[in-house]
Amino acid sequence: MAPAQYRTPPQAPPLFTATTASLVADAKKLCANSKSVMDNIVGSVKAEDAAFDSVVLPMAVDENEGSLEARIIGFYQAVSTDKELRDASTEAEKIMDEFAIEASMREDVYKLVEAAFQKGAKLDPESQRLLEKERKSYIRNGLGLPAGPKRDRFKEIKLRLSQISTDFQKNLNEEDGGMWVTREEMAGVPEDVLGGLEKGTGAEEGKLKLSFKYPDLFPTLKFALSAELRQKLFVENENKCNVNVPLFKEAIVLRDEAARLLGYPDHATFRIEDKMAKTPKTVLDFLGDLRTQLAPGGVKETEHLKELKVADLKSRGLENTYDGNYYLWDHRFYDRLMVEQEYTIDEQKIAEYFPLESTVNSMLNIFESLFGLVFVEIEGEARNALSPSGKGDDIVWHEDVKLFSVWDDAGEGGAFSGYLYLDLHPRPGKYGHAANFNLQSGFVAANGTRRYPATALVCNFSKPTKEKPSLLKHDEVVTLFHELGHGIHDLVGRTQYSRFHGTSVVRDFVEAPSQMLENWCWAPAQLKGLSHHYVSGEAIPDDLIEKLINTKHVNDALFNLRQLHFGTFDMAVHTPKTHEEAVGLEISELYNSLRMQISGMKGPEALGQGNAWGNGPATFGHLIGGYDAGYYGYLSSQVYSADMFHSVFAKDPMSAVEGRRYRRMVLEKGGSQDEMVTLEAFLGRKPSTEAFYHLKGPNATLLTKPPRRPLAFHDPRSIHPQSTLIRTFCPVTRPRRLATGFGASSASAHERSHKSRWESSARRLPRAGVRIRCAHSVCNEYDLCVQCFSNGESSHNHVPATHPYRVIEQNSVPIYDSSWGADEELLLLEGAEIYGLGSWADIADHIGGYRDKDEVRDHYVKTYVESPCFPLPKRQAPEEIDLSDEGTRARFQQQKKQRIEKRKEDAKNAVPALPKKKPTASVPSCHEIQGYMPGRLEFETEWANEAEEAVQHMQFEPGDGINPRTGELEPEMELKMTVMDIYNARLTARAERKKVIFEHNILEYRKNAAADKKRTKEERELLTKAKPFARMMNHDDFDDLNKGLIEELNLRQAVHQLQDWRHMRVGDLRSGEKYETDKALRVQKTQPMGSLDRERFASQRAKAAPAMEVPSGAAALVAPELPLRLLQNGPNGVANGVSSVTDTPTDSPRPNGVNGHTNGISTPLTVRQKTVIQPVPGIQPLNINHENAPDIHLLTKEEIELCRTLRLQPKPYLAVKEAILKEAVKTNGQMKKKQAREICRLESQRGGRIFEFFVTSGWIAKA
Repeated sequence: MAPAQYRTPPQAPPLFTATTASLVADAKKLCANSKSVMDNIVGSVKAEDAAFDSVVLPMAVDENEGSLEARIIGFYQAVSTDKELRDASTEAEKIMDEFAIEASMREDVYKLVEAAFQKGAKLDPESQRLLEKERKSYIRNGLGLPAGPKRDRFKEIKLRLSQISTDFQKNLNEEDGGMWVTREEMAGVPEDVLGGLEKGTGAEEGKLKLSFKYPDLFPTLKFALSAELRQKLFVENENKCNVNVPLFKEAIVLRDEAARLLGYPDHATFRIEDKMAKTPKTVLDFLGDLRTQLAPGGVKETEHLKELKVADLKSRGLENTYDGNYYLWDHRFYDRLMVEQEYTIDEQKIAEYFPLESTVNSMLNIFESLFGLVFVEIEGEARNALSPSGKGDDIVWHEDVKLFSVWDDAGEGGAFSGYLYLDLHPRPGKYGHAANFNLQSGFVAANGTRRYPATALVCNFSKPTKEKPSLLKHDEVVTLFHELGHGIHDLVGRTQYSRFHGTSVVRDFVEAPSQMLENWCWAPAQLKGLSHHYVSGEAIPDDLIEKLINTKHVNDALFNLRQLHFGTFDMAVHTPKTHEEAVGLEISELYNSLRMQISGMKGPEALGQGNAWGNGPATFGHLIGGYDAGYYGYLSSQVYSADMFHSVFAKDPMSAVEGRRYRRMVLEKGGSQDEMVTLEAFLGRKPSTEAFYHLKGPNATLLTKPPRRPLAFHDPRSIHPQSTLIRTFCPVTRPRRLATGFGASSASAHERSHKSRWESSARRLPRAGVRIRCAHSVCNEYDLCVQCFSNGESSHNHVPATHPYRVIEQNSVPIYDSSWGADEELLLLEGAEIYGLGSWADIADHIGGYRDKDEVRDHYVKTYVESPCFPLPKRQAPEEIDLSDEGTRARFQQQKKQRIEKRKEDAKNAVPALPKKKPTASVPSCHEIQGYMPGRLEFETEWANEAEEAVQHMQFEPGDGINPRTGELEPEMELKMTVMDIYNARLTARAERKKVIFEHNILEYRKNAAADKKRTKEERELLTKAKPFARMMNHDDFDDLNKGLIEELNLRQAVHQLQDWRHMRVGDLRSGEKYETDKALRVQKTQPMGSLDRERFASQRAKAAPAMEVPSGAAALVAPELPLRLLQNGPNGVANGVSSVTDTPTDSPRPNGVNGHTNGISTPLTVRQKTVIQPVPGIQPLNINHENAPDIHLLTKEEIELCRTLRLQPKPYLAVKEAILKEAVKTNGQMKKKQAREICRLESQRGGRIFEFFVTSGWIAKA
């Protein structure tokens, strides 16, 4: 039974007692209520009075309350066994969708929202985000269109798309097809699968019905020996819902039309705009890079599987049936066979260790430990007591459903979190896949109380039989853990508004948290914890775990190519160049042809049936249910999930500290802030692709090298003008071959060649790219690259020997500010990326041109931070080129030249700066840091000490690495350049680290050590934690920060001490000192148990009093003479007091003799009473000394006396002592005398005397 504090949730679970009539009526009631709220707002608020509280907040409150019923109304169609109820749920959802479209296009409400937005009132971050999202949603729903035919058409499209979505999903849920097969045809399929199939009657007597539900479909494709059966089943499954084919095509065409009405080039651009990727180009580049790197691995894996297929067919005498192809219906079968034969893993054997019920409980235990949760199952009478109707059956929708109340554990405060439902087995009419459904969102109600969420996990795992419970294959364990991850995301959400709760985040991030949790299903310790053999109860053996983990990346390339096919198809149908192209799309043919091209596996088209053999898109519910132009998110989310796991959890997956940090910083935030902000806050940096490209392992041969282009799923705050520069200015960059001169026509071709390379990697832009332009009248805009000019190349009418020329600095033209060139803008951004914002002097040096740090800082703030288009500058559109006309360009060049000459002159006439401090000389008196060479400013072991090894034998010759036919770099040269880029990056990082060392005088070891000695232990620990900030501050600022931190620490300690005294009714500082003295004496009498510190507890050994610790600043704040010092120091009082104590030399007398304890009071040292060793009757004392007892020097005087009295040599005594103390540590320092005697293995008297000695010495305590 659950503990008492977890038995009574503060909120009842929702009821599932709806009828066909009530569902429709409730839907209409919700719509009427929302309409009334909107009407009231429009009727009572004028545009000039519009504000968030009067316009958006009432609608948000209505949305919060409505979400408690709306999602449950639509949920019935996914889980109810009653077809009429499912139909009513579908009808109710249509009513709500139609109303939502009507509401989203109310111009009167939009005008008030716009007015509230334009006022720019100060709001909390989540409310501001809600206001921005609300405003943008009206624009994206057609209110940016003028009233009239276009807006009306847009509304028609929205209504029709809503109806298509509902009908499409309903058809999938209602699908109940299958095929009748004989047991002979099902040869190879496990008996427990066959036992769960429907038995035929009548004409189908003796046959089994094989449905298209996952528990039937997947095992058959994996185990059936008959290739004919697998082919038939695969094709039938692809065509199981052909009624959806015209619906899918219609949806694609309507989406494209709607996007074009809003001014977007295609639906993908419209959908991706508010996601992390921002543009279809980013997505397509990502998918293209991934395909390029996955393809070789896919070919290799397919060839290996073909070999396996040949061997299998030969072993069964069917080698004549092999036609050289590897088919789609072969893959699950031979993938499973490969794992069994080459990794000696039996999938069915592994499943025996994962019975569904115990696996679920173990998963919940992991979430409890990791996130600080408690799951309490509600069943039987507890359901009746909790149900608002008094009937336990009313709070679930089916008898199979499990219900849990979820709480924070005691460490997290013990508060209620919400309800979790588990509906895990298939049944007619139920949603056919695995998914998590949010039933009720969490939010803060209008009265300030919190409303808690309810979330449901809906899966289709095989049902238990009389012989066996439901057993999960390992991939099903991963699926269950993944979907439970979504449920946890829902349950721990803590947002103000239901719109942002839990999984309400952008589609290309929503999968990341759950994908990260899948890693727990591959960790040995967690696999052992999850497993529980359904017969013996044993955990899965280590050797089986090792084999299972070895299969993690088996055929990984083919798996990812399958996901890539889905993502590529999604983007292909949503990015037609014209609307006519969208109308003319052959959806199924495109789907099947892309699958063959990307995965390399053949389908019936290889048997002469063409590409129209199957209608996979008709079963692709994701693209109709919200993942349209977003399926790539399953792959892009892996970038984030891999980065989070390998950066934070890889070392210790069960770290409660990191788990709770992840809960608070990621899961609780939901969509209440930009997802990139959430991710960066958790990681402490921008996300990296490194873990993703190394995660796939050696079997994936694919991702051995990340793409040259960074994976840019953009943080909207980081989209800076570089993107505009790429579009506006296209310099000739890093010519790779000796190009000939070119006239106007050839020049454009030359530029296009370089342009394509430039646009593929903006980082290659040169800092000072120039071109040479012929100034002769016969050469019209005839440009040469520097290399061609140097070689005297010519073409057309150009005569290099006689024609004049002028040098053109390609990017030296103003674009955002009349006094700053585009080249300087790029260098500014590059410098900010390298050195970090705030390092203005370094950035100014990086830019050059005699720019100073104040000038650079002011320009950055004015142009970027204070821009009305933040984070973009004001003139950020490509067409805004008013500063780059020829006249402005000429004036700018002249001004730049004058500025540089003037500043050169000023620098020449300036007062000489003080000489830099000479580096520490490498002489005995100054050589403080071993391994440092001051004359060279180097260390014997540098950071990334092996960096030079990669380039030490590298050679470059002029013209090397250039393909003479194409002029492009050869792969080998590209590899060399990549290695050089890595080497240069390491050198830059090395220089940055040295800069920190020199800036903060870290090499002055003696001085730093002496300063540390003057600090208390607490101050030293605090300053150690603050050291990372030294990398982003100069010395003076960092020193000020440290002083401020120490002063705050002292004040906090003093306040805590005074509060403690007040609690103990101590009324003045003198009494406080006495209280602390008495307290120290009491502590001294009770020594800590289990200590091995002989120096501290030996009572006989003469020793000098320990040196007094350095007093803390807090000590001065609670010293008895504080009032006197306040009078002496004036009105600043405490602050001056702190300073006077802190600045006192260490060898001067301290007020009150305080030490470094937090309370600031000295601890008197008392000498323990001598332990008298009583003789033992019948035992003659042993004469031991240094001659006959070599280990005697390891004993205290009391221990020597004990050994003498008990006739024990020091060596066996020390062994007894070690054994007793080790055992005592396990029991918190406590032990019974009987235990000590058993450990000693001595007669009763001697063992008891040793125990009493240890107790008296304070090493252990009596239990």
